[in-house]
This record gives sequence, C-alpha cells and structure tokens, in this order.
Amino acid sequence: MAIWTVGVDLGKKAKHHAVILDEKGQRLNKELMFTTSADELENLQEELTALAPTGTSFRFIMEPTPTWQTVGAYLHHKGHAVYLVTPAQVHDMRKLIRRHQKTDRLDAYALAKLPYVDPEHVHKAVFPLNHDWQALKRGVKKEHKLAQKIAQYRQVLEELAEEIMPGLSELFPDPLRPLDRLVYQRYARPELVARHGVNKLHHNLEKALGQQVDLAKAEELYHLAREAFKLHEVTGLNTLDLERHIRYEINNLELLMNQQEKVKNHNLEIYHKLDPKGHILSIPGIGPVLAPAFLLCKLVINELSTPKQFRAYSGFVPGVSSSGQSESKGKRMTQAGPGWLKRAAYLAADVARQVDPQLAHVYNRSMVEKGKVHTQAVCEVATHLMDRVFCVLKEERPYEFRDLDQKQIDKREAWTQAKELKVPQSVRQRLRRGKGAPKKQKREKMSVRAPAIKAVPVNKSPSVMKDNTCTATGSSVIMEPIGTILERIINKIDTDNKVVDNFSYQGT
Repeated sequence: MAIWTVGVDLGKKAKHHAVILDEKGQRLNKELMFTTSADELENLQEELTALAPTGTSFRFIMEPTPTWQTVGAYLHHKGHAVYLVTPAQVHDMRKLIRRHQKTDRLDAYALAKLPYVDPEHVHKAVFPLNHDWQALKRGVKKEHKLAQKIAQYRQVLEELAEEIMPGLSELFPDPLRPLDRLVYQRYARPELVARHGVNKLHHNLEKALGQQVDLAKAEELYHLAREAFKLHEVTGLNTLDLERHIRYEINNLELLMNQQEKVKNHNLEIYHKLDPKGHILSIPGIGPVLAPAFLLCKLVINELSTPKQFRAYSGFVPGVSSSGQSESKGKRMTQAGPGWLKRAAYLAADVARQVDPQLAHVYNRSMVEKGKVHTQAVCEVATHLMDRVFCVLKEERPYEFRDLDQKQIDKREAWTQAKELKVPQSVRQRLRRGKGAPKKQKREKMSVRAPAIKAVPVNKSPSVMKDNTCTATGSSVIMEPIGTILERIINKIDTDNKVVDNFSYQGT
C-alpha cells in the first residue's frame, strides 16, 4: 500500500500550508491551504483522496506549535498517522534545500522531506487516551510553567533585596519561610531597622511571628541595615519606593505558590486514578509532586521499544564530538526533550542517588573517578533513572531495589548501602566551582640568571680552526660546546647555594 507524505506548516493567524510528496518522495505540483475548522479539514482529506490512487494512506508531518494538537487530533481520529519533528530539524532541512529563503511553502516542503532524509528522528505524535490523561497532561505542563515563574520572581526579589540592603538575600534566602517573608514585607528599609535597635528589633520580630527568633539573626539584620543606611546616605536611593516593589513581588510570589499548590493537588488526584497501584511512587526519588509528570511518560513509552529511545526523548543524552582519531565525550546535554520532564528527572535523580545503591555508585563514580561536578553527576544519574522509569511503566510492575551485585534488597538496606557510597567532602571541595572552593596557591618560582656565554678568543691557526669556529674581523673565536656551558653554569649555582627551578638555553 502506497504512503503519501503531507508536510503541514501550521500558522498561528494565517492559513496552514500543505505540501504533498508521493511514495517515491516526489513533490506534487498542487499545494493546499486550509484553516483550523472541521469543514476545511474535511475538504483537505477529500482533495488528498482525489489526488492519490485508491488505497493510499497519508502521514502528516508537523511541528509542535500551539495549534498542532487540534489539527493533529482531528486527523488522528480520522485514521491518519501524525508525526512531530523539532523546529531545529526543520530549520536545518530548510537550509539544506534553500539556504537563503524562508517561506511557509518551503517550511512545509522541508517537513515533508524529513521522513525520507532522517526517518529515525521523526516520532509519532502521542495523543491522550481519555479525558483524565488530557487533564493530566495540561496539569503537568501548568505546574512546570508556574515553577518557572516562581523561580523568576524569586530571582527578581533577590536582586531588589540586594539593592536595598546588601547581604539581605543571603541572610534570609527563602522568602516563603515565615521569618524571611516577614522581614521582606516589614523590615526591608534600612533606616527603619537601624532606628529600632537590636533588642527592640528582636522583640518585634518575635511578637509579629508568634514564636522565638534567633537573636543572632536580629543582630545580623541590624548590622546590615546600619551599613546600608550609611551607603544610601551617599547614593540617595529611594528606599520607600524600592520597599513597595519588594512587597509587590512577595504578593505575586504568594499567589503563584497558591496556584501551584492547587495544581499539584489536582494532578495528584488524577494520578491516583490512573495509577491506583502506585508503581511510579515506588521508584526512588519520585514523590507525590513528580509522580504525575513521570506517569505522563507512559503515553510516549507505549510507542517506544527500548530504554535508549526514551533517553533520547527525555533529552538526557550528552553530545559527542568525534573526528578522525579524536573523540570527545561528556559534552553538554542536548536541547531535546520537554522541559517539564527534564526538570522532574533532575529533581528525582538528586534524591534517588541518596537512597538507591546502584544510582549512588553512578554518582560516586562520576565525581570521584571522572571528576564531574555535582550537576553533571546528577544528570548522569538521571539517564539511569530514565531506564528504570521505562521498565516500571512498560512492564507495569513496582520498582525493586538491588545492590551492586544485582541482589534484591529491601528499602532500608538500600539506604544503608547508598549512605556508604557517599562522596567524600574533600572531593566535593576540590571539584566545587565558585564560593567555597579552595584557592589556588600560586607556585613560587625562583629564577636564576644564567651567566653570559662568552666566546674564547684563539689564535688564527690552521691546527685550531675546526668546525666550531666563527670568523670575525681581526680574529677568530671558538664557541664552547653546550655540555661544557651547562656544567659551568651548574657548578656556579652550586657554589652560590642557589636552587634552579627552571633553566632553558636558547642559542643559534
């Protein structure tokens, strides 16, 4: 049965463009344009059926743009195969076809050509099985976007805090904790804190918080406020306006946190419906927050056959550069894979390496033997964690803890063995980049000035003139052999009780 390929360049506001290739990959002259409506999608199918021989099937290739799910779902329910490719693949293919052109028709043609050029990286689109899966997919993506916004607001808040009172964000790093939030909301103005004094400040913090507050915290806050007050007397910073901005960011942060908490609870409810046996929760490092995200991978895993394919989909595959006899491994991770899955995999891997001995061994080997930093080591653990998620979802069975000899063990024993594989603090100190890393001590070099090399004048005699001669005006000289020069220099150094650290001889 013949298979025709239709490349569809989806437009956000304009019409979609479709380019058709026959079973041999030859382009048909007719190009189709349509919008996201049931009537025009039905007309598209009728036109394709009229062009193709009887019994021809169609596969549609498109990018994951905001409108792809509606168009793709309609075509999928009509019995057509729908495939997705990344924007980077389309960009590279378009540059190969027409280097200096960029049109909707060219993009559609590049999409249609990709299955013939790179069929291994053209993946079948995944559609939710029912309404629960659709809700879970939207909920997981929503939670991820909220987490990104929360991180952005926290960064902005940290910058504002450092501007108004240098050192405040380091002293109170988490604006969501009660004490930290109280300080950001009421005590972010240096002149206000400096006016209170330490004892009164400490008393007011305890009274407003309703619990005991460490006196050292109040003293450090008072010290930072006094230093900032002296600083802003010169700079003339409007601390009142800056304090209002800090309160505004705190309120936005709290709203986002409340929304994220509601989304998490809703996702967890759906998760318990779809995974009543809790297989995903049996995997180390995966708790109630991350379980819905990993369960969503089941839609993709159903279409895959090997864990290696799931690794590639997740994006936890380092780049490789190999040419001739040189080969470089362990480069940056590829940009493939959805962001929500990579975030969930990293967070889960950072916990799993502390309770699973096999993953702890991977983490230990990455840092101790390979010299990788913490982030790189956790990413390596995440690739192994992806294999375990694949097996649990593919085989629909709970996770089993095993030691380094592949012997099955219980969770308590696994935690004990993982603790024994903890990376030494000396290794972390050596590999840490930035603050806390041991300062490199400069090597003290002792230089010794070499004595000048003098030419020995000799009489102009045939018996003396040999290979080592140099003719000059009025006389001839013989240059000393290099061995003799070095021996003379070393003897002089030993006589002067000096140590030679490095010596080089340069001559013609």
